[in-house]
Amino acid sequence: MSRARRGKLMVGAVLLALSLGTAGGVGASDAVSMKKVTVRGICVDQRSTPLYEVRVRIFRYASSIDAPELIAELTTDFEGKFVAENIETASDRTPLGGMGDLCVAATADRRASAIQRIDSDADDAEVSLMLPDDAGTLSGVVTDAAGKPVRGATVFLPFGFQQPLPDVRSAVTDDAGRYAIPDLKRWKSGEPGGQNRVVTSYNLLVQHPDYPQTMAPNTAVPQTLNITLQPAAVAEGTVIDAVTHQPAANVIVSAQGVARSGWFQTRTDQDGRYRLMMTKDHYNIWAEAEDRIAIAVKALGVEPGKTVIDADIKLVRGGFVSGRVIDAATNKPISPPADRPQRVAHYGPARPRTGAAVTSTKINPDGAYRLRVAPGANYIYSMTGGGRDSRIVAIKDGEELTVDLVVGQRIVPPRAPDPANDFAADLRLAAKLRQQAQQEDARHRTVGGVQNLRPSKPPSRQRGDTPAGRLLDKLEAQNSGNDLFKDEWCQTLREIVELGPAAVPELIEELDATQNDRMLRCLGFTLRAMGDKRAVPGLIRAIPKTLLPPGSDMGLRSDDPDITRFMQQHDLNPQDRENHFGFGRPVREIGGALQTLTGRKEDEEQLYHIFLGGTANQQRMKRELFQRTAEKWAAWWKEAWIEQLDDKAYARVNLPERVAAEAGHPPQPGAHFRIMSGSSGWILQPALAPEAKHVFYDLDTGRAAALPEKWRQAENREEQIEAIIAWAAREGYDLMGVEHTSPGDGQRVFALRSIGMRTWELGMNRWKMESDDITIEALEAEGAPAGDLLLHYDQEKEQFDPKATASFFYLTREGTPGLLFVGIEVRDTRVKLGVPVQGDNELNPVGFYPGRRFGFKQFAD
Repeated sequence: MSRARRGKLMVGAVLLALSLGTAGGVGASDAVSMKKVTVRGICVDQRSTPLYEVRVRIFRYASSIDAPELIAELTTDFEGKFVAENIETASDRTPLGGMGDLCVAATADRRASAIQRIDSDADDAEVSLMLPDDAGTLSGVVTDAAGKPVRGATVFLPFGFQQPLPDVRSAVTDDAGRYAIPDLKRWKSGEPGGQNRVVTSYNLLVQHPDYPQTMAPNTAVPQTLNITLQPAAVAEGTVIDAVTHQPAANVIVSAQGVARSGWFQTRTDQDGRYRLMMTKDHYNIWAEAEDRIAIAVKALGVEPGKTVIDADIKLVRGGFVSGRVIDAATNKPISPPADRPQRVAHYGPARPRTGAAVTSTKINPDGAYRLRVAPGANYIYSMTGGGRDSRIVAIKDGEELTVDLVVGQRIVPPRAPDPANDFAADLRLAAKLRQQAQQEDARHRTVGGVQNLRPSKPPSRQRGDTPAGRLLDKLEAQNSGNDLFKDEWCQTLREIVELGPAAVPELIEELDATQNDRMLRCLGFTLRAMGDKRAVPGLIRAIPKTLLPPGSDMGLRSDDPDITRFMQQHDLNPQDRENHFGFGRPVREIGGALQTLTGRKEDEEQLYHIFLGGTANQQRMKRELFQRTAEKWAAWWKEAWIEQLDDKAYARVNLPERVAAEAGHPPQPGAHFRIMSGSSGWILQPALAPEAKHVFYDLDTGRAAALPEKWRQAENREEQIEAIIAWAAREGYDLMGVEHTSPGDGQRVFALRSIGMRTWELGMNRWKMESDDITIEALEAEGAPAGDLLLHYDQEKEQFDPKATASFFYLTREGTPGLLFVGIEVRDTRVKLGVPVQGDNELNPVGFYPGRRFGFKQFAD
């Protein structure tokens, strides 16, 4: 068979109309249009070897509730490639949550399947699908609350859509309730993902017509996971078209939980009747139909095993709010970029503000918008402005109002013109329901099927019987309890801050005493919010304690406007949107507090991607790095304190002296190692690029840096390259981004350069390799010695192949062994925010900035 052979292609001819409704649903002004695209791609294994005759299927989702439609099926050729032309897709992504309606699934025997969504903005979509050959299985039994097996339940791993693909990462239970999903990628809880994102669990979904959709967290693959389905809380009603006075048949009905954030959908029958199978909560419920908008049911309470009837929904013609979105700085309409559309959204009778769901419409290139809303009071806002540019307007059925929104300017009347839609009252109701749910869940939480009646854990240390001491006791309990990251926890942080200067000495004492990750985060946040510079010495002393095992920064939210305002005012994110705020790891919160209180930096940002782990020698170097950063701060404070405050008691940092550690030794001959999880998704930019911010990387510690300012501004940077490399070596960096010119065709490519490391290129079969027992001697013998330029070297052609991936074994100058995986170039920076990344990070051609991708794995003794 010819290597140029294309796979056999089967394209379905039937199209399903796209639904106009999801949580981000739109009015009739956002009509769905279709276009034809070409989908091409390649299937490879974990070593980047092309895979022949992989089954590739392209599915289209007509809505968030309907099963996917198979529209193309083909197989890969000898080069692992496939092409499908004239694939129809919706050109507007809104009906499916702002993402494309197409997905590509690749499957092969005894391999983990790969799935990737297609961005409908593209006319020629290109995908790379990796199918590892070490697939793992998730299996178990699904039972009801009485322990009886449930037959016919679909268990699947979602990937953006809430409906499963047939035979792809999914299974249906048999008569004994058993299921097995054999085509999953192996992983373990706690393994770092891209950019050090640590994954602790994934949620399986379970669907059955007699039970509510259920989530079940799994923490590894392979794993046995048994799942219990609870009785449904049911709501029934009729959707009536108030214009025709007829039942609305075959429309989507959605329910969003107010307190527990559940999300459920169904369709009406021919008589307009619907039946929602849900979990316990209060729900906002609405229907969606073309040329209509709903008067939603607000905060309807439902209980398991019980049915609420006559929860009827009325569809009305509604009115339209239209206008322009104005930039306050220029007083001219904004012009959203084509690749980053912006939207205007609304709360109102159609989407009560007891929940987060809104309707929205795109802002046109001329800044104009047109949004359908229900009669009554409506809260209109630009999603780009995070709610700061908003209006509350009253509208009648069939009316059209003109409302201009000014980005950056908040214009909100003191109260809603319609008392029946008091948005502040809705927010208060939602906060009350969430608090009640949290208290109820705490009372009824079970452990191993037995109600948990154990008393709360005593404080870790004896604190003073003072307002600050009592609040710190409360905060410690919340940090390990059900209130963590909830409004009650945020309120405790606010109460600590409101104690003012009198509490600062006790907070500093707590900072010196604690080693707890969450308490360190909280103290960094509260001391920063209090703005008292007496905290600076204590924060400096805390820097070495922020070297911790892998953890994540948190993106949190609150529907309480006062809590939201407080948390956004003091978090480290200058671009908080709507009711969202950030809460960082200790190293970020402590470092951010020092920067806020002093207005300066001392390289602490280079610590933000460093985690405790690796060989004993690596851990020693990381501790020294954190200690050295604290010493820089302490030296500065010794001279500068008198300009910062007038209290001599805080003039000295009193940083504990560095304990002399035994110097690290290179690995002993014959030493055996196991390969640990490392890090993935890194990109280094070429050092001579004027705007480069990610140039150097230290494989010993995980420290990254840009080119120092003195060279970044130099006109003759090319002449300074040797001085730059010498500086990077003194600083301990092992990798540098460069540009390489191919001798043959003169083509310039992004590449990586080794700084003083010894490296050996391994075979392609070593891509992302794993081993529990490996020796340095074995890897050296297997590999080919490599030079400074870390590109794949074609031994037959005796030249570099700059486009290929490559695997290297390395030994740093400090003696750290590891595996380096050099991926592909990134030149496309059109990252689609919110779109999950599928497949191998090092094979993703799209990134936030241009450069060369790489990942690595560390060794453990």
